[in-house]
Amino acid sequence: MIRLFLDTDFGPDCDDAGALQLAHVLCSRGEAELLGVTHCTGNPYGLPGISALNRFNGREVPLGTTKKEFLAEFQKYNRPVSEKFSHEFEDGRPQRDAVAVFREVLRAQEDGSVTVCSIGPMNNLADYLDDPECRRLIETKVCRLVSMAGNFTPGAGAEWNVEMDVQAAKKVLDEWPGEIVFCPWECGGSVLTGMVFRGLQDVHPAACAYDRWTEGGMERPSWDLLTVLHAVRENNGLMKTSGWGRIVMDERGATRFDPSASGRHAYTVNIRPDGEISAELEKMLGESVK
Repeated sequence: MIRLFLDTDFGPDCDDAGALQLAHVLCSRGEAELLGVTHCTGNPYGLPGISALNRFNGREVPLGTTKKEFLAEFQKYNRPVSEKFSHEFEDGRPQRDAVAVFREVLRAQEDGSVTVCSIGPMNNLADYLDDPECRRLIETKVCRLVSMAGNFTPGAGAEWNVEMDVQAAKKVLDEWPGEIVFCPWECGGSVLTGMVFRGLQDVHPAACAYDRWTEGGMERPSWDLLTVLHAVRENNGLMKTSGWGRIVMDERGATRFDPSASGRHAYTVNIRPDGEISAELEKMLGESVK
């Protein structure tokens, strides 16, 4: 049973909605427990959208958000999801601060028991490191960080999540006190999912997100879904890890990997064809639409 804390930018791409739905499927299978979710863009409809998807799946967990709103130009589905589906903020209750929620959740966990999964820019993670108590809790409670970040293709530039806040990503790489696994752009870029949600946009929050983001096309790359899958099921038969070393990031956010037996960083590599990975993810997502 993986004890999962998720940080997401839910809004700038629909694979965040797919990833959160996948987390719920894995929870329903008994493979994970979702401890809490924080939102890293500050969009006022972000937590309501997350809450709607949680409530659709019969789970309500602690939610928090950064107060520093950015990436507003990329928000396509948060408001439609929150207006169409029931959520815990309908009465206008205040949205809690991400740092406070992260701190509160980790206090209650056993030492070394929590996997933190990041599927957006790392500004919230950097804020956790800046909070003295959160940093101590990361040191004692967290076993590893799995993040959708980086691109290790030769000659590639900065991956989008990194590019949106390079300084936060560098801070996390330099200061996070434990293991870090990046699920990079090249793993999910050609693995397409979302067709399982076709025609369900009025009854399923994740389907609404995919419909709005893709303008009805439904299929999107599966970067965030693969990150959640690896966070919960490391030996999933679809990916492997690179071996240990150190991920190095330049000032523009481009990443490289330096192997080292003493390193605490790794990244994932697909070991099955893209179509087979897509089919497995679609099958899992389909458990939420039966």
